[in-house]
This record gives sequence, structure tokens and C-alpha cells, in this order.
Amino acid sequence: RNMLTQSSVVGVLAIGMTFVIATAGIDLSVGSMVAAAGVFGGIMVGTDGTSSLVFILAAILFATFLGTCNATAIAYGRVVPFIATLAMFSIARGLALLLNDKLPVSLLDLNGGSFGDPRPFSLLWFGVGRIFGIPVSVFVFLAIAILGWIVLNRTRYGRYVIAVGGNREAARIAGECDTVKTTSPRNGFGAAENSTPSDGGSTATGPAVERMRPMLPVPETSLSLSCRAYHRL
Repeated sequence: RNMLTQSSVVGVLAIGMTFVIATAGIDLSVGSMVAAAGVFGGIMVGTDGTSSLVFILAAILFATFLGTCNATAIAYGRVVPFIATLAMFSIARGLALLLNDKLPVSLLDLNGGSFGDPRPFSLLWFGVGRIFGIPVSVFVFLAIAILGWIVLNRTRYGRYVIAVGGNREAARIAGECDTVKTTSPRNGFGAAENSTPSDGGSTATGPAVERMRPMLPVPETSLSLSCRAYHRL
């Protein structure tokens, strides 16, 4: 049971990392970001144990902020992903130590019951609770894994991510902006995916583009002149 619980935590991170690697990128900062987000969530809750929901939302929002910093540096600052995430690795670890003043942050008040029998849907229930003898965290991992598979393999966004990772220039010529697809997987483990494209759809023609068009169906936009000009060259 302990192995399943620990493996499920790493598995959830691996699902988010799958999207990053699919874009031919890398993220070295996920461990430090998890620590910083957990400490920030614990601080927002305070000592009175206000609500498990407060902790979860605060941790997700803080992780999204750190991920957005990574994404902005990579997509718009043109920093190599290895360098940008290595810097965030140190920054997030420093933030975690700074926020808690190098002291443990207790979350035992969020269990909603005794430690061995936490209240359903409380914070500790997700960590140590069990359903039919199986840790709740395993079910969380399975749910996120199924959702990640659907997004990556059965949605337009997933095809964009894979296309950018396979050949970013070909995806750009086909009318897809690589900025959005490179930015969104890094926004807080994929939690925030709303970015503004710097390039739009394309009316470019040709055998290579026509073969890619069924895989990358996009609407015509007013920002397609650059792709038209590129094709004429």
C-alpha cells in the first residue's frame, strides 16, 4: 500500500511531464515546484485548518504561477528549456524554504477526523484514505491518467502538442503556432492552457501541407499572411 501511494504521486507528475516531453522539451523543476506549492498551500490555510479546498486551490494556483514563469521564459524569452527549468528548480526550492522559514508546515488539522480515519474528501483522505482497501491516491492517479490519455490522443490540442514535438517548423508552416503548444504544458503541470497565439491558421498549399491538414484542422484567421508569404518563397 505504501508503494502504491508513493508511486501514484510520481505517476501524476509523470502524466504532466508526458505533455512536456511530447513537445520535445524537458522540465527539471517539478519536484521543487511541488514542494513550494505544498508549503504555500499550508501557509494559506494557517493554523486553524480552515478548509482542505483552500489548500488545494492555493497549491494549484501557486504551481500554475511558477509554471507560467517557466513557460514565458521558454516560449517568449527563447530560453532553452533545460536552462529555464534548472533555474526554476533552484528558485522554487528557495521559495519553499523562505515561505516556511525552514520549519515544518503541519496539515494534520485538515483531516476532519482522527489520523487513522480521515473524513472523506478531506486533504489527508486523498493521501492516506482507502476505498475497498486500495489507497485513494491510486484512484486519483488512474483518473488523471485516463484524462491525460484522452486529451493527448483524442483531442485537437493533443494532436497539436505531438505535431509541435515531432517537427515544430512543419507545424508552423501548416498554420499552427508553436508558442501556445510550447507554453501550455508547462503552466502548472498543464493546469493553465490559455495563451495567445502569435501566428494563426494558414491557407498554404502543397503536398506536405495537404498531408498534414487532416491532422491539424484549424480555422482561417487574419494572421495567416506570414504563412502565405513563407509558402510563396
